[in-house]
Amino acid sequence: MEKKKAWEMFKKTGKIEYYLEYKKKWSIMIKSVDGIVVSETNYGETSKIINILTKDGIIGIIAKGARSIKSPLRIYAQKFIYAKFHIYYKEGKLSILSSADIINNLKISKQILS
Repeated sequence: MEKKKAWEMFKKTGKIEYYLEYKKKWSIMIKSVDGIVVSETNYGETSKIINILTKDGIIGIIAKGARSIKSPLRIYAQKFIYAKFHIYYKEGKLSILSSADIINNLKISKQILS
């Protein structure tokens, strides 16, 4: 896909895949990990940085636009969500959340800790 078309698709859909295509960041590996969101921090106007506890340790992930009401990532960037997270993984840096599949939202834990 050419650079201009990738940028137009990114503006139209907001999908990170098109942005990465536009920026040509091929060194990023797409990875799926099971984990629980253990902390969340607001970042900028609309994003969040979340820490996910996995079997291999804690991974820092940026959920771009997750604070926006219409964001599909909003539900996945909340504490105690247990899910399979699909991320653009960067070793030693913040990864980027692409999507997730909820395994369990751990409602009972949220009620006990609130």
